[in-house]
Amino acid sequence: MAEPIPNINTPLFPAISLHIIYREFIHQNPQITIFAEMETPFKAYLESRLLTLYPETAYVGMIDEAFAEGKAYQ
Repeated sequence: MAEPIPNINTPLFPAISLHIIYREFIHQNPQITIFAEMETPFKAYLESRLLTLYPETAYVGMIDEAFAEGKAYQ
């Protein structure tokens, strides 16, 4: 099987920004205790925050594209 070709259109963001957004989400949602409960609401929160912080780079639907690309490499 051939290796998937990376999607060069997916924007990159500083790791510290992603870490801070993750921590914000965890702090605001203490009732979530396992990752399976977190994935869908976190994806929506992450995209929303990235659109707010990086309006010139982020776009609606980019998180779903990034997750699909990540699954292609598994």
